[in-house]
Amino acid sequence: MDNTNTIANIKAAFELAEKANSLNQLDTAKGLEAFAGKDRLYIKGLELLRKKLATVAATIAPFTANPNDAATLNDFIIYVHGLKGSFANLGAYNLSDKAKELELAGKSGDIDYCVQNSAHFINATDDFLAVLNGAFDSGVKSPSTQTADDAELYKLLDAVGDGAEAFDLDKVNAAIDKLTAQSFGDKTDTKIKRLKKYADDFLTFEIINSLSADFKDEGYN
Repeated sequence: MDNTNTIANIKAAFELAEKANSLNQLDTAKGLEAFAGKDRLYIKGLELLRKKLATVAATIAPFTANPNDAATLNDFIIYVHGLKGSFANLGAYNLSDKAKELELAGKSGDIDYCVQNSAHFINATDDFLAVLNGAFDSGVKSPSTQTADDAELYKLLDAVGDGAEAFDLDKVNAAIDKLTAQSFGDKTDTKIKRLKKYADDFLTFEIINSLSADFKDEGYN
């Protein structure tokens, strides 16, 4: 797969879509930086985002159905916080800002704002997902559709990414242990070591990004 061409196609799709809707913004150059400049890993990150965005409406629904319940509000705040980081990591800064607005409103107890703007946020993520799906459906191949060995490696890398997003260090470490424990020959063993490094870099970025964002949100006191 020509990863350079793939990224170019994604970039072109969002540049066109952004002209009609500013929330359809994706800075692929900045997104690549978060993945150590590795096209293939960035594409994988976008694939994970596709899966997450397919369930935005269903995940937010319990809150909008019962906004005054403390548990559903807390779940809502945690969820949009996660989306904020995912969007920012991949270069979708405008949607990251919208998620941040909902998160801060939820933390401050502005339930009306959250309810009133949730529908708009869902529509915006649906539009973004439609552009992303269009880019993938028009020729972006999944990195997981490679050899059997690669499929297993990326399955474990998915687990590392999911654990990093949830700050579940046990899940991250378990997946990394499985990565490093496998042996499929010298070539694949080298690949495992390289993927382990990428996973470590990604986890470090997630933690630093989240902590710095929280620090800025909470101020210096």
